[in-house]
Amino acid sequence: MIFIARLADRSPSVAAAIASALQVIALMTLPYFGVLAVVPATLSGAVIAYVILRRGSSAVTRVLAFAFAGLALLSIAMVGSAVSLPLMAVVSWVPVGIAAVALARSASLAVAIISNVLLAMLGVLVFAAVVGDVAAWWQPMLDSALGDMINQRGVDVEALEISAASARGADWMTGAVGVSFVMSAVLQLFIARHWQAVQVNPGGFRGDFHNLRFGRTAALVTLALIAGAAVFMLPALRAVAMIAGAAFALQGLSVLHSLIASRGLSVGWLVGVYTLLIIPQTWLLLAALGLLDNYVSLRRPA
Repeated sequence: MIFIARLADRSPSVAAAIASALQVIALMTLPYFGVLAVVPATLSGAVIAYVILRRGSSAVTRVLAFAFAGLALLSIAMVGSAVSLPLMAVVSWVPVGIAAVALARSASLAVAIISNVLLAMLGVLVFAAVVGDVAAWWQPMLDSALGDMINQRGVDVEALEISAASARGADWMTGAVGVSFVMSAVLQLFIARHWQAVQVNPGGFRGDFHNLRFGRTAALVTLALIAGAAVFMLPALRAVAMIAGAAFALQGLSVLHSLIASRGLSVGWLVGVYTLLIIPQTWLLLAALGLLDNYVSLRRPA
């Protein structure tokens, strides 16, 4: 994928064209490829972050001007509205753009990730304040989604059972969306940082990630949030705790990457870890590992 970065390096207009084209591809492929449409959307955000890391905020201003102008014209042609595609781009680009600016100014991957964590926390708190009962807000959508899925599979399940299952899921949905928001932006940032390192500092991103650590203060705050969520059972507090915990799951991944590299172990260990990420308990174990790493040195310097 490094060829995308090399193309984006040519000029602001080329970078804008690439980022915009990837956004349009994501939109057009969504009905046909579903979740796979996240790939071009992710690469689109990575291009914006790469421009910030490589050329600074002044260059990205020109890129965004070109991109939004082109997207507005395409939006008029495709859906008859000048704001639809640009709005989709804003949602995709602003979080990773904030993280990239934080990384460019601080030279700290931890600071960049924390900026997105705080943005996601603010988002879920505003959502909870506006909606009120967030679980009740999610439940009708989950009822419909679960009902459609069960009907498609031809399984005989009573409506009461569907409602009970969606009620359990609704309690966690705000946090799950917040975590996906952070992980999407972090993935885009990691791709952009990798591209930048390949161009100017080979191996730089590897070293940054292997030494990722959020510190004891952030760990204490996260532990307090987790305890508060367990005691008070408030959906908004649970969502904030989930987002904070997700950051430390990233630190846990960093610990594993560092240990495997420093001990010369097979890459198959990492393949196994990433395969297990589909299991929620894996994320809990990684978060615990990341929290512990702030108090007990678990790795050698990369």
